[in-house]
Amino acid sequence: MSRHLAMRRAAQSGADAMVERLRELVSYESPPGDRRRLAACAELLAGWGEAVLGRPPRRIVHDGLPHLLWPATDQTVLLLAHFDTVWPAHTIESWPFQVTGAVATGPGSAT
Repeated sequence: MSRHLAMRRAAQSGADAMVERLRELVSYESPPGDRRRLAACAELLAGWGEAVLGRPPRRIVHDGLPHLLWPATDQTVLLLAHFDTVWPAHTIESWPFQVTGAVATGPGSAT
């Protein structure tokens, strides 16, 4: 089996778990500048990252806002992301997370 096919099958077999993770992440509304909500989202992501990487992140607070950093143990991969969204708090009440076919929608998720 080719490496590409193996990766595709692995992704497909974990699709339900990935959707549930996305659902949970979207439920943690994280508007820009909302320190309380961003801190809660950072805690969620820190737990996920620690579970995968086997070590906790370095936590940095800059201007009262949380940042997470896992220093590299090698130089193979760089993942750079942000976890604030452009949506105000409570948007999820009028635009809940949902999956229709292969498309997930909700505040902060791709449409």
